[in-house]
Amino acid sequence: MNSPDPDNPGAYVNFHAFAANLADRGIFTTYPTWAIWAQREAHEDRREQGVIGDAYVLAAAQWILWYRQSLFKQVLLRAESS
Repeated sequence: MNSPDPDNPGAYVNFHAFAANLADRGIFTTYPTWAIWAQREAHEDRREQGVIGDAYVLAAAQWILWYRQSLFKQVLLRAESS
């Protein structure tokens, strides 16, 4: 799902919540890529306003909510190995 549907922005948020849950449990290997992409879409270039912009922010929040611990461990392990 590339972008939120203006008629159903919740589907975009739910997709990211589902993907973050799969990634956190190791079923879907993403490393931090999708989490970073979601953060960038939500925060770097805020051209979208209204429900579409909100959907981007809520999708990024799903990665923080569900994948935060795994993401932190990946960042911590990379910092220790360098």
